[in-house]
Amino acid sequence: MTFDEINFFPNVDYQPLTTISNVKFTEREIDVMSCIVNGRTSRKSIGTTLLIESTTAGVHIGNIRGKLHCSSWEHIRDFIEKSDKKLLFNHHFAQLVRKNNFNRGHIQV
Repeated sequence: MTFDEINFFPNVDYQPLTTISNVKFTEREIDVMSCIVNGRTSRKSIGTTLLIESTTAGVHIGNIRGKLHCSSWEHIRDFIEKSDKKLLFNHHFAQLVRKNNFNRGHIQV
């Protein structure tokens, strides 16, 4: 088995987070909400965490706000905290950070 064949980061199970309170979210929206609930409060910091452009992060944030009919970060956080999914979002965020640090060359398995 070569290093490339080792799967340090099994596929994340998005299924439990795709629908919350009858609102459906994409996988990338789930990634963004994971960042928001874990204190990333700017497009730039979300983009850096997810290895995407800040403008792309902004598009996803806009989509989330549209689905929740809200205009603030606090409302998104409140929505997640009131659901029974906050711990899943926290776990998801930790997986994202580990994977992206690994991809950047900051090996943390």
